[in-house]
Amino acid sequence: MKKTLLKVMAFLPIGFFTQLNAQYCVPTYTTGCTSGDDIDDFILYNSGINHLGSGCSANAYGDFTADPTLEGDLEATVTYNFEATHNFGNQYIRVYIDFNNNDDFEDPGELLFTSATGEAITTGSISIPAGATPTTTRMRIIGRYAGAPTNSCTSGATWGETHDYTVNILPAPTCPAPINIVDNSITSTDAEIGWTSQGSETNWNIEYGAPGYTPGTGTNMATTNNPETIGGLTPSTTYDVYVQADCGGTDTSTWSGPYTITTNCVPETAPYLEAFTTGALPNCWDNVSSNSGSVNGLWKFTGTPGYGAAANGRPAGSFAWTDGSTPVVADITLLSPLIDMSALTVPTLSFDWFSNNTDNPGDNVPLIVDINDGSGWTNLTTFSGDSPDWKEAELVLDSYVGQTVQFRFICDQTVTSGLAQYNDILLDSVMVDEAPSCPRPFGLNVSNITANDAELDWSAGYQETEWVIEYDVAGFTQGTGTTIVTNNLNETLTALSAITDYDVYVKGVCGVGDSSEWVGPASFTTPCVVFSAPFHEPFDNGVEPDCWENLATGTAATDFWKFNGVVGYEAANNGKPEDTYAWSDGSGVEPEGTLITPYIDVTTINDPYLTFEWFSNNGTNPGDNVELYIEINGGSVWETLDTLSGDSTEWMYEAYDLSAYEDSTVRIRFVTDHTATSSSAFYNDILLDEVRVWSCIREAGTDDASDVCRLDELVDLNSIITIDTEDGRWEFPTSQGLVVDDTMLNIQTLPQGDYEVYYITKGACQEDTAVATVSVYPPSTAGQSEDLEVCMNEPINLFDGLSGNVDHGGTWYDSSDDPIAGSQQNASNFPGDYNYDYIVSNGVCPADTSLVTVTVADTCDYLSLGEEKLTDLSVYPNPATDMINISNPTDSESLRIEMLDMNGRVVVSDADALSNTSEATIAIDHLQKGIYTLRIYNDESQRTFKVVKQ
Repeated sequence: MKKTLLKVMAFLPIGFFTQLNAQYCVPTYTTGCTSGDDIDDFILYNSGINHLGSGCSANAYGDFTADPTLEGDLEATVTYNFEATHNFGNQYIRVYIDFNNNDDFEDPGELLFTSATGEAITTGSISIPAGATPTTTRMRIIGRYAGAPTNSCTSGATWGETHDYTVNILPAPTCPAPINIVDNSITSTDAEIGWTSQGSETNWNIEYGAPGYTPGTGTNMATTNNPETIGGLTPSTTYDVYVQADCGGTDTSTWSGPYTITTNCVPETAPYLEAFTTGALPNCWDNVSSNSGSVNGLWKFTGTPGYGAAANGRPAGSFAWTDGSTPVVADITLLSPLIDMSALTVPTLSFDWFSNNTDNPGDNVPLIVDINDGSGWTNLTTFSGDSPDWKEAELVLDSYVGQTVQFRFICDQTVTSGLAQYNDILLDSVMVDEAPSCPRPFGLNVSNITANDAELDWSAGYQETEWVIEYDVAGFTQGTGTTIVTNNLNETLTALSAITDYDVYVKGVCGVGDSSEWVGPASFTTPCVVFSAPFHEPFDNGVEPDCWENLATGTAATDFWKFNGVVGYEAANNGKPEDTYAWSDGSGVEPEGTLITPYIDVTTINDPYLTFEWFSNNGTNPGDNVELYIEINGGSVWETLDTLSGDSTEWMYEAYDLSAYEDSTVRIRFVTDHTATSSSAFYNDILLDEVRVWSCIREAGTDDASDVCRLDELVDLNSIITIDTEDGRWEFPTSQGLVVDDTMLNIQTLPQGDYEVYYITKGACQEDTAVATVSVYPPSTAGQSEDLEVCMNEPINLFDGLSGNVDHGGTWYDSSDDPIAGSQQNASNFPGDYNYDYIVSNGVCPADTSLVTVTVADTCDYLSLGEEKLTDLSVYPNPATDMINISNPTDSESLRIEMLDMNGRVVVSDADALSNTSEATIAIDHLQKGIYTLRIYNDESQRTFKVVKQ
């Protein structure tokens, strides 16, 4: 064709050559091109222009018009396909040819192609007009990022690259070459090839051979068919194919091509295993992607994955893997060979896979598993999740019995939030084999994890309808965990502990004695509980409290809040023991250290307040202070409550009204900012303590009272009143020293009586008080027992048998344990010993009992004594307080009266009170409480009574 061109050029005017040396505009970009925005490859098929790996040209402009190896021949009326490749997406292409050689590309008809969308690989075609004048001229390829070029000089573009090439415009051929060669189907030994004719020919020539062969040395075949099948090919072999139009006689087109095809492998026969141990793409597997030009755009078989996948436990080169750092693509696809499963009764696909996005848990790249039985691709399942262990999948293929199938494993990064770079996906041990009698379930997944619950779901291994779940804290020995038997493909684990790592396993039950292997563990961690206000953190343990977050913009230890160790400079003299507060080191070099509380439910209290104590004293450079920001988040936005700064030798107390958040769950953060100070902030450590979210006024509780016995010695004050909060204090004004261990009152020295003890709670604004009234009762006493000796039938006052302190109001019981009325009894008319119990209780203290034994003598009978003359005498009331009455119904002769105390001393004496009268009254109000003996007598007889003075 070059000879033809020279003949044409011989008739061109001399001015034409001047045009070739004319100055075209030099394209410009404001930024230029990068390794991703350049035109890396440009191929104009069937033209001779095949520019591969050009890289980024100086000033983003590549002038290749002087390179004869990149010169192209273009025939009028012919359509030419092209491909432009970039290493980055969203690239647009324009193609110009200066048909009239006037130094620009802006004439009508000179713009031949414009991209409709931005791509990493742009394919398209250009058509040479039928009336194009044969000439040698310039073709310009303009690439631009994020938008189609607006002119042939690219003014206004930011990133991109432009190429210029020399092209020879030739007359229209009498026999145009075919275009758009495609393969319609490929087997292991055949390939059906089709093309598009640009003429009316009905005959074609096909030539094929090894990749890179010289046309004319390959295998030829003539055909009248379009498409045509090339047979007798070798399995798993690559060929270059050319097609030529035969227009009759000696008129043939140029060859179109090469078009490269690869025959399929001979199907593998199951059982089949691929363990990826060669460190390379296995034979008959295929590795494809829309970003295959990227170093990370395909599956890999060597090297070490990154981030959470680096520690997967298997040596590099023993598995396949995709790099999450790949520019985001949806189709990083690994294709298996064809696999003949006709020898299997119930075939199964099994494999190991690994996914562990430790840097952004839950933001996972899915692993899609598809199957093709010749009728198209069907999804088997999609896996996604985080685990530090390899997971085993086992998929029963009972719908594909006897068929030859192919599998593909696809990683799709487009469904993540942009953090897929941390999630490398690993694949190993792909096997097609006979299914076990009870295949394992697969896809065990844990979701909706709370502090106390977690939801499980999985897919059935085959046709089983029962499953067993076992779970416990991470690392437990199977057989010792908690088990659940279920008929559902999902289950909720309950009563879990917060902030705890768990492992869970599941197995299928296919029948009696027929269970699958365990699947798992699926590992998860329960989060913190939401704390209910009132909330209090005293920082007393010397470590970061559970559920708090400690963040910093830097990574040095001094950038974070601390909870132990010795603070420096003036803060060292803060008055509190070390390890009992949180503190931020003024030596920190990064601007922010942030300490964040757990989630706190404020709805559980009224009038909520935030309070805390803090300490700041830059004594070395007063006034040059680190600022402490106090911020709150009641939903999704952090809002500033206050900014604190200052010097004080004492701890400072702050309180903030949170009523605006009373219906919310909040978090509060304390941020130290070193950027607001000069370098002398080095001396300003910030201390924080006693963080509380509580009520302005905290109700202490409900007043109540309790009767207590002094014998109890210690009384639990908390059991007396209803306490609304448990961190109040007890105060006993009578004697604070009797409050023992903060909540116990020592009553063993208190006299009988009522006492008030005060429970006081501190709130953010003021204190509240509840009153516990304690009524102290002394021990009950029934007195000391003394035996009595009496005559038969003699009247007895049983109190005569008691001495010492005696509580009255008790009950006497006779020898048969039957209660008796009062204390007056007549002795039996039978001699012997008779027991009487006196039991007394004040209703609070335990009852006390004394035993009086009455011995009835057989030597006398009261009825035969002179005292029988006074049998009608009676005394009442008894017990008495102020006076006693004596009744003498028979009006006996003159009687005298005297009262004796327990020591036998006469304390009352009256010789006339019963002188010839039937009634007498004796005043006893001046006597001490106790038991007295009343003696009524004359010269002939007497009678005695025991009288109780109350």
